[in-house]
Amino acid sequence: MKHTKPMILAALAVITLLSFAACDAVLGSLVSGRVVNVLSSGSEESYFKTGDGAASLVGASITLTNIDEPNNFVSVSVNDDGSYAVGGLKAGMYRISGSKSGWTFIPQEVYIGGSILNLPDTLAYPTDEAGALTVVMAWEETDYDIDLKASYGKTIDSENDKLLESELITTGASTGSGPGYSLTLERDVTLDTPTDLPRVETIAIDAANGAIGNANYDGGHEIRFYADLFSKDDGSTYGAEDEGSLTGDDNEAPAYATMYVMFDNLHYGTWTLPLNSAEKTINMINVYVYDGGNGNSAFKVYSSGNYGDDVYLSVEGQY
Repeated sequence: MKHTKPMILAALAVITLLSFAACDAVLGSLVSGRVVNVLSSGSEESYFKTGDGAASLVGASITLTNIDEPNNFVSVSVNDDGSYAVGGLKAGMYRISGSKSGWTFIPQEVYIGGSILNLPDTLAYPTDEAGALTVVMAWEETDYDIDLKASYGKTIDSENDKLLESELITTGASTGSGPGYSLTLERDVTLDTPTDLPRVETIAIDAANGAIGNANYDGGHEIRFYADLFSKDDGSTYGAEDEGSLTGDDNEAPAYATMYVMFDNLHYGTWTLPLNSAEKTINMINVYVYDGGNGNSAFKVYSSGNYGDDVYLSVEGQY
């Protein structure tokens, strides 16, 4: 019995060493991913190219950087089919970035390890084709048709004394409506989109002139962006009695949707959906468009639940 304590300590030491070894273990499998041009819907052969096929992301450099160990990174090139594969990674959180002349990559972060060996689509676009602001929504559940929608402007219903929102800008629509700006759906996914194609939708915002309000908040110049569960792979539009959930519940998988906002080649925020809240439509981000002075249009970008007028990211320029 006098040897029990040393034996226990020795066993604990072995377990501790094994735990550290497991944390530092290099994954035995390749981690694979693909690149997507978020401004071009494309086919299986062209979703990583420009719409006219004149340029592509083939040959782009993709870098995965361990967030806890910034000096631990791996870079690979994109193959002819838009895919790439990485080996020799330790389990952990990674930042995915990319580079190729003429292209802008949207920064993403992802956990790699265990059974997670397929990366989310790496998102990029030709820099000179982007709108003043580009809003991108990507999701993982391929059975779902999730729509990126927007509404803008507010009016007063004097009879009922309440605010009314404009009609939602729906999938497939392009519009020049709205005071001083236009919204264009650049990429759309439908139920007919093959499941092996990327689940990404994109709306570009272009300001037409500077005379569109001022820096003080005006609801008439606010654009609200929504993730909206349209339908599932059976082709039916969801109603109250139908199954399906944007955010998931005890019986339905979530869409795992994420929204990104880019200004030219700068990242202006990433928003992820809640999980297991059984919701089907969520206003995730708002953009306020106003006159920045001297003929410049300006934008404030903030979360839909942010009611603090002094805390936000803003951009300004001639558009």
